[in-house]
Amino acid sequence: MAAGLIGTTNAASSDYTIFPTNSTLNGVPYKDLIAKWWMWDLGIPSDMHPMKKYPDAARCSAMQEGLVWFLPNALPKEAENEGAFNYQCNVPFGKVIMLPLSMTECSSGGTEAIMDDNALKECAFNVETTSDLIEVSIDGVKVNTTKLGNPIDSDFFNVTFPSNPIDMLGSVKPGTYRAIAEGLALFIHDLPVGTHNIHFKVTDLLKGKEFERSIGETSEANYEISVQ
Repeated sequence: MAAGLIGTTNAASSDYTIFPTNSTLNGVPYKDLIAKWWMWDLGIPSDMHPMKKYPDAARCSAMQEGLVWFLPNALPKEAENEGAFNYQCNVPFGKVIMLPLSMTECSSGGTEAIMDDNALKECAFNVETTSDLIEVSIDGVKVNTTKLGNPIDSDFFNVTFPSNPIDMLGSVKPGTYRAIAEGLALFIHDLPVGTHNIHFKVTDLLKGKEFERSIGETSEANYEISVQ
């Protein structure tokens, strides 16, 4: 497990609190929530996936369950579009909202070649994005990301690609595969009933890619959140 930190913010104020990676949310370690986000994202069929058609609040609700409400992420602009992803999401009151900031995952035989556990770790543990390359605001108030710390490493988990998997990241073989992930995420607590805007922009730096800080892969998304 990484020795870094994950951030959580109370959206009703400008307070920003840091928790160690061995913290839990109702008994679930944060590193497990990184894995669960990937299981959710990659498990959604293409015809239901929020990244395939937005804004679409129904798609943002696809396969959501449990205490944490997962938000979809955004692909680098040069890989998918020229502007920000724009999502609409109806979130039940009381849910903790998980915003992915910089995330990587590798699965043996799913989207990559068959790999042993060491190769999977080498493939997935490649996030070098720093807090100064992450911008987040909630209802126009900038979130302090300087204390996010290092990315969180998940344990191994199984990810299942449906028969019609999302294909925006390349060729995918349907089935269940051993996987592992790493990422930075923000957990938003106590968002009050009403309409809110969350905006994020990140310039990802990934190990093994010869990016300079000024030309990393930039992703941007706006979320119109209706807490009901």
